[in-house]
Amino acid sequence: MNKFYLNCPIGLEKLLATELQYKWVHYYGEKHPMEVLSIDKGGVEIQCEMLQGLNLNRFLKIPTRILLRIKSQKCRDLPKLYNIIKKIEWKSYLRQYNVNFMVSCSKSRLMHTGKIANTAQDAIDFYFKANKIPEKKLLSTAPPQNIYLRLQEDLLEISLDTSGELLHKRSSGFRGKAGIRENYAAALLLALLSFKSYASYTLIDPMCGSGTILKEARDFFKLNHRVFAYQNWTQDLDLQLTDLDNLWNFQAIKGYEIDPEVIELADYGADIEVSTGNFFKLA
Repeated sequence: MNKFYLNCPIGLEKLLATELQYKWVHYYGEKHPMEVLSIDKGGVEIQCEMLQGLNLNRFLKIPTRILLRIKSQKCRDLPKLYNIIKKIEWKSYLRQYNVNFMVSCSKSRLMHTGKIANTAQDAIDFYFKANKIPEKKLLSTAPPQNIYLRLQEDLLEISLDTSGELLHKRSSGFRGKAGIRENYAAALLLALLSFKSYASYTLIDPMCGSGTILKEARDFFKLNHRVFAYQNWTQDLDLQLTDLDNLWNFQAIKGYEIDPEVIELADYGADIEVSTGNFFKLA
């Protein structure tokens, strides 16, 4: 079993846990157990099998990123940090040499984030000099892999970013003049709608802008289609997943936007009806 940390905006942790538990049951059922270890400020930590944890990136809508915990150990000085990093079997995860160390410290004897990052980089360089990635497996053009080092009261926690680009970045193209982030929109919808059917209802956004809330309502039960950081690792780690049935299943999804230029620039999709005008002045 592996530990994963699902990062989310502060205040959305319980909604994330609700989404996680509902979708976990529908995708994995009892064959693949999952335990929620903690729900704290900024995220949810769980324990589950590796493949199931990695594939959370593909169907959860509220997280910002998903981290795989790979090491937790006491660390009070830079030489100790160096030895810990160089002994990790990085080839079990990575097919690339380019990495970024993201460092945070709180109440730790190690406080200089720049020195910590440089020491970690020296250690992983030492590891790869002795453990070269075979040329046929090397991904020389892959984006840098983010490795998170968190020092809390001298406890070092090392995590791999499984997501890559932030998970809320699902829409491409024009985003409006003050667009809401996709994961905030998804959380708002879940808070309002829960997991109930609305087959006889029409969902209306009276000030839809580029349509983020409407798109999230349409796609909440669909898989996320983009590249994630874990897909650059050493194995084929994607499970055979399909979209869930849309439980909300609105009769129609409609938006109103007062600015015709926004409607012209935005891509809503054929299944979202958007009209120009002030919804609140309609007769």
